[in-house]
Amino acid sequence: MRKNNIQENIRKLAKYQGIDVIGFADASEFKDYLLKKSIRRDSKLSLSDAKTIIIIGVYIGGLVLPSWVKSNFGRTSRLFLSGFFNDVIKQIEPISTLLK
Repeated sequence: MRKNNIQENIRKLAKYQGIDVIGFADASEFKDYLLKKSIRRDSKLSLSDAKTIIIIGVYIGGLVLPSWVKSNFGRTSRLFLSGFFNDVIKQIEPISTLLK
């Protein structure tokens, strides 16, 4: 199956699964990464065989984060605070199955 056909099938499946936005990035080193010296620029360190990285976005809505007046405290993502994190995994499982 050609790359564009695979991506189109993944897009359709993502929409069906309720994923709001999906994108694809080449798995080569991110030369424009903001932190120029970061090892995270090289996706091959964690995804050694990957050719393409799939990025998804799911709007969780309705959750307002507290303001961070004290800058010495870290921030936690809305996804984690919502308890929705594990539900996102369920939405992407069919995509994983399609790629196997």
